[in-house]
Amino acid sequence: MDCRFVTAIEAMQTKFTALYLNGSSLPGLNAEGAEVKGHIFLRVATVNGEVSLSGAVIGGQLDFDGATLSNKGSYALNAQGAEVKGGVFLRRATTKGEVCLSGAIIGGQLEFNGATLSNEGGYALNAQGAVVKGGLIWREGASCPEGVMDFAVWFRASHAAGFRVIWDQTPRAALARGLLAGADADLPRKVFLSRRKTRALKNEA
Repeated sequence: MDCRFVTAIEAMQTKFTALYLNGSSLPGLNAEGAEVKGHIFLRVATVNGEVSLSGAVIGGQLDFDGATLSNKGSYALNAQGAEVKGGVFLRRATTKGEVCLSGAIIGGQLEFNGATLSNEGGYALNAQGAVVKGGLIWREGASCPEGVMDFAVWFRASHAAGFRVIWDQTPRAALARGLLAGADADLPRKVFLSRRKTRALKNEA
């Protein structure tokens, strides 16, 4: 932890017990197809390059709390097709470049509390086809410029009671539009869009 790397970390298809890079500075991380038994933590890390976790299998949490991920015009975080048994956290993170979670399977929550996402000329967040078994939480001033989110996603509830989407700030409309756009895929019976008081959007499929 708190390390400084002068070259990107190359760890394709590597097996880890866990990976802790909290507070570290690095020009990229390539762990495509890696198998991690425990957590991957990059809390308060600074990455000036792509973090690639596409196809990785992570047995615990994927945590970027307070991190800065910069790779303008390309992927800041590429976790396409990854499987994360726990939650994915980008609380108070700043990303410049696409956060790609398309096709990912997330066993816990997907949280963006206080995060700032941007990607000029492209998607700041792409979660097309993702399966989120916990909830999506977007609050505490989380922001993303209008028009740069792809939320044509489908969410599968972990239990029949449905799951919760909580927002505080924009993009409330984008979240609602995206959830509706995914209705032809596989929405749970009840999706809760919450701001202070719970509001229900029902899809009795």
